[in-house]
Amino acid sequence: MYKIDLPREVSIPRITLQEAHEILLNKYNKKSPIGNIDAQGEVLISKYVKEKYNCDFVFLTKYPVSKRPMYTMPDDENKELTKSFDLIYDCLEITTGGQRINDYEMLKENIIKFGLTP
Repeated sequence: MYKIDLPREVSIPRITLQEAHEILLNKYNKKSPIGNIDAQGEVLISKYVKEKYNCDFVFLTKYPVSKRPMYTMPDDENKELTKSFDLIYDCLEITTGGQRINDYEMLKENIIKFGLTP
């Protein structure tokens, strides 16, 4: 109907936010806001991913705890990071997601850490 050939297999690269910061700084001399990347950073990281992986999508992963909601699951290896992502498509963040804390006690503890009342 749209005369588009879809690939049989889609593989979307995953880059941690820290790696994205390093790529932006080393390859494009672009500094990013702490714990995120700005619109220009999204354009540049998309350019990088297109050149390296020939893909219009990229998952940016492992955002800092301080930049995500209190219910986001901490990373297993580094408790300062989360099991969360932004999906960038063609230079634009199109969605955000992540694993939620699914343990009552852990969630309660995190609510308190964020200065909220359970």
